[in-house]
Amino acid sequence: MLLPVLDTAPGTSLWTAWVARPQVMAPLLLLIAAYTIALVRLQRAGARRPAGWRIGSYYAGMALLIVALLGPLDVFNDTVFFLHMLQHMVLIQIAAPLIALGQPLQVVVRALPPRQSRRLAKIVAGHGTVRRWADRLLHPVPAFLLFNIVHGLWHIPTLYQAVLDNELLHDVQHLSFFITSYLCWWLIVDPMPRHRRVPIPWALGPVFLTSMAASAIGAVLTLADNVVYPRYQAPDSLWGLSGVVDQQIGGLIMWVGGGLLYFAVLLIMVGRALGSAADEPKRDDSRYQPSVH
Repeated sequence: MLLPVLDTAPGTSLWTAWVARPQVMAPLLLLIAAYTIALVRLQRAGARRPAGWRIGSYYAGMALLIVALLGPLDVFNDTVFFLHMLQHMVLIQIAAPLIALGQPLQVVVRALPPRQSRRLAKIVAGHGTVRRWADRLLHPVPAFLLFNIVHGLWHIPTLYQAVLDNELLHDVQHLSFFITSYLCWWLIVDPMPRHRRVPIPWALGPVFLTSMAASAIGAVLTLADNVVYPRYQAPDSLWGLSGVVDQQIGGLIMWVGGGLLYFAVLLIMVGRALGSAADEPKRDDSRYQPSVH
């Protein structure tokens, strides 16, 4: 159910198109509240908190989720294709890594009372099924493979059209995009426990292949002669676009915009890998040299 917050009638301004969706607002507000309460508890206990930039990253990511899921990108996503693609890019490539950088799981677990945190650790460590599935999923290959399969399947025209016709299914699509992409970024950024973190050299391949897969979908949409998704034959008149031009812009957002974001991530990862290698103490071979008499 859509509850207009501001004017969302056809022809409305992009900047005033917002909706209140309780089924989306409630989880987002709950996540923000849980993180904030955990930070307050850590501060009162004198415990270690994430760096200020990490905390800022979390709140920035959550703010982007609100914009993507309740703002103009959501209001127009079933009538303007390129805004729908922009919405997906915000969910997958911007909000998810920003939230992962905020270390939300670490913050919440550290803020738990000692008895509850020990009980949680015992449940996870002692439950064989949970541990086996964690070992399977918390690895770059299955995690990135799962994300790419989910991302590709939802862009099949039949499924894509079903999403546009069913609001609940649309929410499931967005949730699957965010969860699978968050898992990938979390493994790279700062998972818990620490040994789950993917070494940078191992992470470069999956990230590169993911960027290629997304760019391939974007290229197909950009270069197609006809509108792939029938719903976008005639975009909202506010934009003055033809269906093909709308699709081309959306394809370029995936192909070029998404590609540039992944490329920037790859550069950062390479820089971190080189920096880590430079920081390692160099082996002193002088002690192995034969003495000269």
